[in-house]
Amino acid sequence: MEIDNNTFVKETDYKMYIFESIGWVGSGMTLVAYTMALSKESILVLNCLGCSGIVMVCLYKKTYQPVILNSAWIIGSIYNYFK
Repeated sequence: MEIDNNTFVKETDYKMYIFESIGWVGSGMTLVAYTMALSKESILVLNCLGCSGIVMVCLYKKTYQPVILNSAWIIGSIYNYFK
């Protein structure tokens, strides 16, 4: 049975575009939470969702420094919400 390598490449590219999009949306959400005057609830949601998106793409790419940074950002956001 012959395997078509082009199909595999297209599937891999498709997954990469999805993860890249999640990362870019996450970056945008985090920047909006950082720069805009919003309620504490909005800041918490935007930071947690945004940083989680960045963490997902970084884990997929196996780049662990941003994972630590964004995890700390999530923890800081939760701390600021409840203080």
